[in-house]
Amino acid sequence: TLYLIASIGIGLMMICDIFILTHPDLSIKKYLIFFFSFSVLFFIMVYLTFYPMLFVILALNSILLVKFTKKLYSFFYIPIGYIFNNVLGNLVSFAFNILWDLSIKELNADKFFITIYVICTIAASCPVLYLVRRLLERYFIRTFEKMNKKLFILIALTLLLCASMLLTMSSFFDNLEITHREFFLMVSSVVLYFLFTISMIVIVLYTTRKNYEAQKKVEYLENLNEYTKNLEMVYNNLRSF
Repeated sequence: TLYLIASIGIGLMMICDIFILTHPDLSIKKYLIFFFSFSVLFFIMVYLTFYPMLFVILALNSILLVKFTKKLYSFFYIPIGYIFNNVLGNLVSFAFNILWDLSIKELNADKFFITIYVICTIAASCPVLYLVRRLLERYFIRTFEKMNKKLFILIALTLLLCASMLLTMSSFFDNLEITHREFFLMVSSVVLYFLFTISMIVIVLYTTRKNYEAQKKVEYLENLNEYTKNLEMVYNNLRSF
């Protein structure tokens, strides 16, 4: 029952992520497909405690999202959503640990605490992901649309590996009793790894965008130069005539 509640909670979180990042590209029927897919696959992963399966879950659902939206860059949305859920979820669990002295083991063993954890994580992640969507639309969507395949695969693999690594780091203490200091160190490690990975991706995207802008300026100057030469040729012909 605990595994089922946790899986349904994760499914709800992922649905909220997809809705915020892709709205209004999907119909209700497609959201239900994603909810069923996430709930079932996460239940299998948690029941078998086979965390490397996360890589496959995120990759398969990302491919499905690309098929539904017809936009290749939407492949990034599900890993991004899961990464933010994981980080914010760890911060929420750390707040529970400080306020009510709850360990991760105690949190995972109570239906009420799991439900509250899911609600708090969704409440924290929705505004953050909305801000992420606005930033992507303003600065990086055009870069995504022009991105070559090698860079696309590199960023996709980086996001999937980051999500898998965050799950591994955060689940390491699931069955252990740890102190507040150890809990703080674990959450700090998760947040620092997240910030490092996202910073590297942003730097790569920013550099790529600048390269595209510089290339566009070069093409504009070349076209202007060619236009000037043609105009000069027409002028000389007219003058000769």
